[in-house]
Amino acid sequence: MKNLFNYIIIAAGLILASGCTEELEFESGGILAVSIFDANTGAPIPYANVIAYRTIDDWAFDERRVDIFTTDQKGQFIMAGAKTGEYYFDIVAGMKCNWANPSAHYVEEGSIYQSSEYINENINIVVSSTEGREWRITRVFDEDGVDIPEYSCMTDNTVIFTKAGAYEMQDMSNDCDTIADFFEASWWGVGEHYLGLVYDNGASVKDLYITDLSDQSFIATEYRADETINYRYERVD
Repeated sequence: MKNLFNYIIIAAGLILASGCTEELEFESGGILAVSIFDANTGAPIPYANVIAYRTIDDWAFDERRVDIFTTDQKGQFIMAGAKTGEYYFDIVAGMKCNWANPSAHYVEEGSIYQSSEYINENINIVVSSTEGREWRITRVFDEDGVDIPEYSCMTDNTVIFTKAGAYEMQDMSNDCDTIADFFEASWWGVGEHYLGLVYDNGASVKDLYITDLSDQSFIATEYRADETINYRYERVD
C-alpha cells in the first residue's frame, strides 16, 4: 500500500474541510487538493505559481508539464482528472520556493486527496535555474576585506548552478594550480544563508555561508581552520 501519511483521503463528493467552497465532481481520474504554507510562520501562501509533473526528473529539468496552477486566497489549488500515481510540484512565490525539498504527492483515480507543501525563502531560487544560472567570481578576500593574492587566479572563473543540483566551475584564466581547469560537484541550499558543495564522489563537503544575497550578486564565505575566505559572485547576463 502506498504511504499516505501526508494525505487525508476524502470520499468523493465531499467539500474539503479546509473551507474550500468549490464543488468537487468526478468526470474521470482523481482529485488532489493541495494547500501551500509558509514553512516558518505556517501562514497560507496565496497566488503562488505551481507547475505539476509526474516524476522528479521532469520537475528538475522542467520537462513534460502536466498542468499549471495559481493558489487561491487561501493558498490552495485543485488538480482534477489526475491519473493514479505520484506528482511533483514546482512552487514559487517571490523568493519562496520548494526547490530544496520537493515532495511526492500520491493520488488514485476515483478518490479525493488533500495534501500540503511548506515553502520558505531559499537561495536556490536566486542562484540557480533549470537550464543553469551562470555567475562569475569577481573577488576573493579575507575577513578584513583584503584581497587574498594566492586566490587571485580564481577571479573571472565562471560558476553554473542548476535547479537539479549540478555545480560546474570553469577556470577561465587557466592559471590556478589548486583546482582543476574544470570542476564539477553537487550542491544544495538551505534557507537563505547556506550552500553546500559535495565532490570527490561524495567524500568531501565544502560549507559556504551566503551573505549580501541579491539577484545580481552574493558573497560565499568559507571558514577554514586558519583563514576565512570570501568569494564574491556576480551574475553573468
